[in-house]
Amino acid sequence: MPHLLAVMLICASTVPHASCNRASATDVMVRRASSVFECLMNGQTLVAGTAFDGILGQGNYLKIVCERP
Repeated sequence: MPHLLAVMLICASTVPHASCNRASATDVMVRRASSVFECLMNGQTLVAGTAFDGILGQGNYLKIVCERP
């Protein structure tokens, strides 16, 4: 069982950072992680290798959240 989930949220730039969550995000990806470091690294690595990379900065931003399952 993973210790954490790396949750990558793509939110519109009109959404305040504090309000960017799974419900307000335009896209969400989740990956298992065993530590906070792995959580943050998984988030950055996944975004770099996905279609998310092409939409960031075009009225959207990335927020990585580490959650307990």
